[in-house]
Amino acid sequence: MVAGSDLTSDLWVMSPPVVATRDRKIGRGPRGGASLRTQSRRWHLELWIAQRLLAVVFAMAGATHLTKPYDVLAQQLTVLQHVSPLPVKFIGTAEVAGVLGLILPAAMRIASFLTLLAALGFVVMMVLAAGFHLSLGESALVRVILALIAAVVSFGRVRKAPIAPRGQ
Repeated sequence: MVAGSDLTSDLWVMSPPVVATRDRKIGRGPRGGASLRTQSRRWHLELWIAQRLLAVVFAMAGATHLTKPYDVLAQQLTVLQHVSPLPVKFIGTAEVAGVLGLILPAAMRIASFLTLLAALGFVVMMVLAAGFHLSLGESALVRVILALIAAVVSFGRVRKAPIAPRGQ
């Protein structure tokens, strides 16, 4: 068969391009994978999903710690029998402040480093909470998972998909 025949040109259209210039045109990298821009967009989307998940979890926990009376919380959560009311309110305040720091700077694209600090704060908070719960003989799996998600957010916002300042 001749290289310019209809059959080979049809096969060329059906197969992914190998030539670097054609790869760039369709958004593929030189080895057939996604381009850096596509990967960055994907990371950006996935980090926003993770940030919103963390925000929902910590907003609910923080609101619960701040609004419910300590006596009611202590009856519902046996772990609070080992903690006085002041640290519970402080943890609730830190969780709500962390939610604001996780979402607002990134959404408004102002002082986006606060998103990194909020995510790192959640990592520290969850590692300490996991240690506390393990010392009481309870499971710490949820806290470890939340710490890992927050660590991925902090890593991703620094290395993979940083938030561009407003005006860029």
